[in-house]
Amino acid sequence: ENKTYFNLTRPDTHIQLVNRTFNTRTIRITGVLLDEHNHNVLGENIFAVKVSGLTLKTNNSEVMLFKVINGTIDITVTLPSYYKSGNHTVVLSTGTRGAYNGCRGNCTIELQLNQKTV
Repeated sequence: ENKTYFNLTRPDTHIQLVNRTFNTRTIRITGVLLDEHNHNVLGENIFAVKVSGLTLKTNNSEVMLFKVINGTIDITVTLPSYYKSGNHTVVLSTGTRGAYNGCRGNCTIELQLNQKTV
């Protein structure tokens, strides 16, 4: 009797994000989702976003979910009014899916709101 076993190990992933400065509450998060060989993760991944420890939610209190296609992260979102000027840590997280392990990545954004120029 011939028995063959096939084990699939999901590769680990990691995120590279860009630190940015904004003078408006509408921010743009850019970066890439990469596999363990630094190739873009192919297919669709769903991300949740936290800013300063708070998960971004819709007006209906549902978690905002963002699609990332083929590893290209380009998320634009308007932050609620309770975010003030200063540095904020942004955390993106995605879960495990069929072919890849999930991961988290973070960056720092600086909000410069209500800055008066002379």
